[in-house]
Amino acid sequence: MEQTNTYAQPRGNHGFSVRIEDIYSVVGILLFSGYHSLPRRLMHCRTEDYCDVKIIRETCRRNRFDEILRFLHLPDNSKADLIDRLYKVRPLFEFLNKNFKIVPPMENCSVDESIFPYYGRNGAKQFVWGKPIHFGFKPWCLAESSGYLINAEPYEGASTKLPKILLGRGGDVVV
Repeated sequence: MEQTNTYAQPRGNHGFSVRIEDIYSVVGILLFSGYHSLPRRLMHCRTEDYCDVKIIRETCRRNRFDEILRFLHLPDNSKADLIDRLYKVRPLFEFLNKNFKIVPPMENCSVDESIFPYYGRNGAKQFVWGKPIHFGFKPWCLAESSGYLINAEPYEGASTKLPKILLGRGGDVVV
């Protein structure tokens, strides 16, 4: 929250201020929109019957959501970990993983790699041949048979920080 407010100031938005509840709302909307997909993100805020999502409309206004998403900033740049290429999103993964574990997992779980599309420049971006999305960030994901995500660890290539338990890459991700 503090970093988001600090990040907005030099970018010309001096009146911008965000509360922790606002950030929770934005993260919740992003997670919900992954389950309730519409062709365009702006359609979640519309009032027409065919795309009305009341819970999103009542949680955060579209312009406020866009503003928070534009200035959302997690790490303190003055304390950047130059070895970890994903230090800017690691706090988000830690927060989400902690909260995903609140729900006790079912018996049938599976570990696999996923990919988030990304076409910009970043050293952690991966190329995966034979997948519908070729370029992006690749996390290892532990999910239930229902699709509920239990844990996700971002993949950085050979430098991925995983505990060495000698169960193979997939097993080390789970543990």
